[in-house]
Amino acid sequence: MDDRHGLPVLSVAVLLRPKADGPLVSGFHERRLPHGVLCHKFHYAVVRVSEVPVEQLLPGGLPTLPLALIADLGQSSLVDVATPVGHRFVTETELDQAREYWAATGLLAGLRLAPDIAKDLLVGGLRMDFWKESSVYQIIVDEGRAEGRAQEARAILLKLCSKRFGPPDAATRSAIERVGELDRLEMMTERLFDATRWLDLLENSTRSDAVG
Repeated sequence: MDDRHGLPVLSVAVLLRPKADGPLVSGFHERRLPHGVLCHKFHYAVVRVSEVPVEQLLPGGLPTLPLALIADLGQSSLVDVATPVGHRFVTETELDQAREYWAATGLLAGLRLAPDIAKDLLVGGLRMDFWKESSVYQIIVDEGRAEGRAQEARAILLKLCSKRFGPPDAATRSAIERVGELDRLEMMTERLFDATRWLDLLENSTRSDAVG
């Protein structure tokens, strides 16, 4: 880096937990020749995350935000810290990236939290509260609910029509299962007693869509 950019470089050792600390983590590393003469002294900075005030991390960049739960929380509780962390992930990134950040936060928090606490905090209701604030999450939920209602409508349609026309063949069942629009399924159910066979029901539905 020094040769490439013409700038001095500071190396940093980031200690994620107190157990990683020790007398050897002094901020410099020496190399000596066999007869004891010092030939190289390498300096580096040491960041002990457990000693970094969480207030310094919360407004910082997203890449370092997963460190918040293993920083010095001071008087703050884990919930007090996890809530704004999750909020930033959801509101400042796409959903897939938010999941990656939150997964990294969970893995790091495992260095500090007992398994049961980590599960309740990072996988339980608090985590879901974060996603509920995301417009993308709302879209996914709405789509899931719509698909659930469509599945229920398909099941009802197949049950009622099987009683009237007999069991559908594989092609007919496949055609109905491909219908994803809830309003179309409801329309097909309403026309059940106007049809005399499975094919009439499917043809009427297709014809109505073409006219509309």
